[in-house]
Amino acid sequence: MLTKSKGCLLGGGISAIPVNFIVLLCFMFIAANNNLADAAITRVNEIGEDVDRELILTHKEKVAFEKFKANIYQNLTMDFLKHDIFLLRWIRAKNLDVQRAQRDMSELLEFIRENKLENIANEDFSDILEDHPFFMDIVDLKGRPVGYGSIGSTWNIRRTIMQGRRARILRLTYHMYFGAMQRVMEINRKQPNVTRFNILANFDGFNLVQHACPICVSNYVTLLQMYERFLPDCAEEIIIINAPATWYTLLGMIRPFFSPDLNRALKVFGQNTNVWKPYLDARIDPDKLPEEYGGNRPENER
Repeated sequence: MLTKSKGCLLGGGISAIPVNFIVLLCFMFIAANNNLADAAITRVNEIGEDVDRELILTHKEKVAFEKFKANIYQNLTMDFLKHDIFLLRWIRAKNLDVQRAQRDMSELLEFIRENKLENIANEDFSDILEDHPFFMDIVDLKGRPVGYGSIGSTWNIRRTIMQGRRARILRLTYHMYFGAMQRVMEINRKQPNVTRFNILANFDGFNLVQHACPICVSNYVTLLQMYERFLPDCAEEIIIINAPATWYTLLGMIRPFFSPDLNRALKVFGQNTNVWKPYLDARIDPDKLPEEYGGNRPENER
């Protein structure tokens, strides 16, 4: 299962912090800091390292990688798990600890088996996508798939949870993550340099009632934990645009617990279009990106 006792995952980064503690901490901080300026919205590093650089291994890395791969390969199911880049990122994320890497991989394989995720990319999510639209029909300028959705204006996490559909929205997220990796592998067969996906989330319209109830925040934390635990370094960028001050405050509280990988990938922008639009234009063809995300493509052409 994804969660361990008291709502936390074992391991480093945010995965080591109990969900309830993070939720409480975030709400205390939001209550005390409810008026941050848009200028306070920041981003971290630029585009990640080149694939060729990733494949340069030290002797210690080579020994750990080969031992880990030899011990675990025959048990791997989904295609992306078998890719050398994924396995290399995995062993590096575990600090070259082969025993820990194997243990955590076994947990991932059990998670996939228990939740029947092998073919999740092909499942029908029409019942939940109507209220929580998410698309992955475009790529960035380097050919990496881009998954995007309007979290602020169309997603109503609280209502979905109150309707008793929390498990369904979690499964939609599994579909997003694992479907994104399957899409990466499809593109990778023709473009070997494509080994990561991008996520673009528009938070315009975000409000505390719909999106920041305690159980909603625990959902967000759980999803970040899952990424850190099971998909280390698989996202090129996770870009949030139109983030309100309250959301940035919440992120500011838990970001110190993020892994270096998640901090590298996560880019957060406020509501100043003049700041985030040039950033997106430099990465994604504006003619492919819908107008809602600063692009030129009409919404009815999706």
